Amino acid sequence: MTMVDTRHPVRHAADLRPDLVGLAPENLVTRATPERRRPTLRRAVEELPWLVFAGVLPALLASNAEVPGRGILALLLVTLLPGIPVARLLRLPSLLASVVVVTGISIATHLVVAQMLLATGLAGSGPWLLCVGVLSVVLAAIAILRSRPEQVPIRWREPSPRHASHPASPRSILAAVGLLLALAFFAWAVVTTDTSPGSVTGTGLISAMPPPMALALGVLAIVAVSELTRPRLRERWLAAVTMVVAVVLLGYQSLVEQAASLPVAWYHVGFVSYIQTHGEVLKQFDARFSWPGFFAAAANLVQAAHYSDASPFLRFAPLAYNLLMAPPLLLLGRTLLSSRRVAWLGVILYYFGNWYQQDYFSPQATAMVLFISILAVLLWLTSGERGDAEGALGAFSPLRLPAAWRLKAQLVPGIGVGSVAALAGICWALVVAILVSHQLTPVMLIVALVVLRAFGRLRYRNLWFAVAVGFIGWIAYGATDFWAGHLHQILGDVGQVSSTLDSGVAARIKGDPAHLRMQYVRIGMCVMFAGLGFLGLLLRRKSWNHWLLACLAYSPFVMIALQSYGGEVLLRVFLFAMPGLALLAAELLGAMLARGKAATAVLALGLTVLGVWFVGARGANEAFERITPGQVQAARWVSATAPPGTEIDQFNNFTPLNSLWPSGVQGGETRHVVLVRDVISVRYDTNCSPTAAPSACILATHPAWLFLTSSQGAYETQVNGLPADWLQRTITELVSSKNYRLVYSMSDAWVLKRVDRPVRK
Repeated sequence: MTMVDTRHPVRHAADLRPDLVGLAPENLVTRATPERRRPTLRRAVEELPWLVFAGVLPALLASNAEVPGRGILALLLVTLLPGIPVARLLRLPSLLASVVVVTGISIATHLVVAQMLLATGLAGSGPWLLCVGVLSVVLAAIAILRSRPEQVPIRWREPSPRHASHPASPRSILAAVGLLLALAFFAWAVVTTDTSPGSVTGTGLISAMPPPMALALGVLAIVAVSELTRPRLRERWLAAVTMVVAVVLLGYQSLVEQAASLPVAWYHVGFVSYIQTHGEVLKQFDARFSWPGFFAAAANLVQAAHYSDASPFLRFAPLAYNLLMAPPLLLLGRTLLSSRRVAWLGVILYYFGNWYQQDYFSPQATAMVLFISILAVLLWLTSGERGDAEGALGAFSPLRLPAAWRLKAQLVPGIGVGSVAALAGICWALVVAILVSHQLTPVMLIVALVVLRAFGRLRYRNLWFAVAVGFIGWIAYGATDFWAGHLHQILGDVGQVSSTLDSGVAARIKGDPAHLRMQYVRIGMCVMFAGLGFLGLLLRRKSWNHWLLACLAYSPFVMIALQSYGGEVLLRVFLFAMPGLALLAAELLGAMLARGKAATAVLALGLTVLGVWFVGARGANEAFERITPGQVQAARWVSATAPPGTEIDQFNNFTPLNSLWPSGVQGGETRHVVLVRDVISVRYDTNCSPTAAPSACILATHPAWLFLTSSQGAYETQVNGLPADWLQRTITELVSSKNYRLVYSMSDAWVLKRVDRPVRK
């Protein structure tokens, strides 16, 4: 073993592992072994399993064989193929960058292929699997034929914290960490079995959370902090701890609930079902059908899994999306932050701050994974020697931004011209997938690319302009239904900051005291992360990388001046801002890792409190956002029973009945089930007096069918101030009036049908 030459640290170490750039040369150890070429036969043997995998998995899903776990296999296909053959072909010098490429290009390929098949009238799982399977096999075969020099392995060790003592023996450390993780899992398992969703009060999920959840969070915080303060960083253990944190935080609500919450996700079930049934989108129906890439790919996924609809994917979608976010977010942190320890802490903080529930089964959650993947790959690509402006221009100054704009970013060592071109193609595939899947993410991507260009970190210097042209092109030709006749709605919010804030904040801060308290809990977490991110920037205020990260984190707030997004603009702002805010906050809190045992104990305690805070913020609306199996069963009964042309009303849209919209539309003309109004409460219906009883309002509007659930009742009670027993009293009054009869009844769902009135056609 020989030490790296301190006079030329990058030339020796970063050529082999460019993700080590920035570490002190005395902390790098490598072997003085010359490069050598592996025989083609040996390379073929190494690649053969991947070739078999690329061909067998699509063929298995294309068959009608009832293989156990077809849903899991379909998800593996979406996240691994054709990404693995692409990564094996590129042979990037960073394993983490390769993982990001695998998931990013795989998801993007499925979105783009599904959109192309939908546009050509060939939508279906058969053509989809054929295209993906052939592409994966071809790329795997090319990888076998291509030979690359074997790269020399390298080890690294980061500087030890000042308070660190001699490490204990490896066996004792592993035993202690394993015991603590087992304890955390045991406490979490007790929590998930003891939590009763039916006992949730106005304060949300935290009102039903047993005390062992705090124990599980505390143990995880201790394990995470202890791993981050070790003399030698064990990234495999940190990866395991981070995954456990994601499962405990994001999997808690999913396991406690027996059906997926967030009623808006059930809308997407209906969209997917329509494409699955008819092989096309419904024109002039909903703006989301102007970006059908996600729904088309989801329809193919449902068919390949042999599911009747997309509902099985809803429950654990938040956990899956957050696990997919970890690799690109970690790569982004390694590239821009001061150390690997801080990067890992940033990923953990992201999970602790992700309360805003935009990670359900949706286009924006899928596009967000691709968005972060693009930024991570582009910034990693330009992380070579003097690749950032700090190396060329010195400490950060706004006056030096014009010079940074003209700066040509240096490539990470070990990347050739072919790999640069291939990565450009991969980034474009991800961009196209975003363009056809979500309307807001391309705008934020353009802003982020301009930030990278301004800081001299965009290798493809005009990429931001090309994405803007592509976005305008799709709006003009692919999303005609979106803007035709609705330009006044699209442009009417521009510059209306006051009204946007009113709809996004003030209009939501209402209801009973418990509900108000939990909304303030959510606002407090947003303010805290924004403040921690700003303090982290101040700590590293001379660094170009941290100013770049700050611009990425705070630039989404410009959306407030552009669009209200139906009153959800602040949720979308934090969707794009939280990754950067979490990384900047990690830079601030990471300074505590080397300040002694007292500071690290405070950090562990802070993470525990933040975990409990997260449960309260994320589950604040659990009482009325929760969907129960009984409600799902009632919605399916309505779908099977209601005759064509039936009009169904509901007090609000906190029901799974949304899954019938527009899945029941027949041929784009006759609707099987028509949801005439989502809201007919006394607060919003123009035919009723604000002081009228709900039953009087219903009798005045004469809906043919009425779909009621306990979640609707909880919403009207907590937010609109109706009495706690108003729903049962309304049902009794309607039945007693002889105008309606109860045709379906469960403990949490009821269906009423109008008596002696013909169904309106």
